[in-house]
Amino acid sequence: MALALIHPGPVKAISEFNSTELLQLLNENRPEKISFVEHRDVGMLREQVRAEGKIVFNPPDTVVREIISPYSQRMIFAGESVTIIENGKVQHQMHRDDSPVLSALARFMGVLYAGNKVDEVKDYFKLSLDGDWQDWELKLQPKSRQARRHVKRVSLFGTRGRLERSELIEGNGDTRVTEYHREGGD
Repeated sequence: MALALIHPGPVKAISEFNSTELLQLLNENRPEKISFVEHRDVGMLREQVRAEGKIVFNPPDTVVREIISPYSQRMIFAGESVTIIENGKVQHQMHRDDSPVLSALARFMGVLYAGNKVDEVKDYFKLSLDGDWQDWELKLQPKSRQARRHVKRVSLFGTRGRLERSELIEGNGDTRVTEYHREGGD
C-alpha cells in the first residue's frame, strides 16, 4: 500500500498539529526503501509519461532515486551534491544549487527521506497545511523567485501519518504525480 509513516499517538485534529510536527513525523518514520510510480504530464507530449522506480535512504544524508522503467536513470543526492547516472554512465555531477529544479527536488527529497532539519526546510519553502489529520495536504512553495520559475509548488498528500503521494508542479505547468509504496507491500 502507501509509504507507511504511522503516527504513534492518538488521531489528532488539524488544530492540534502543524507543519513542523508533520515534517518531524515524516522524518522520524521514514523507511529505508520505497517504490514509486510517477505520472508526468508534459505540455509538449500528447500522452502522459509513466515511470516506475525506487528510492533508497543511505544514512546519514544520501538518497538514491532510481527510475527502473521505462528507462534507466539514477539520481544520487549526497549532502549538497547531485549525481545523475543514465544507462550506467555519469551524465551530470553538480552542487544541488546549480539548478533551481534540482535544488527544489533535493530539498524535497531531504524533507521526506534524509532527515533534514525542519528549519532548513522552512528556510527554502513556504509551508501551508490544509485538511485534518485524517486527510491532509502539505504544500511546499519555494521562497526564491528564481526557484519558483522552475518549481511552482510541491504538495504532499496523506492520511493520518501516511504519506500517499506527492505532486510537483513545474514553472512551465508540467506536473509529476508520484504514488509511494513500501517495499514488500503494505
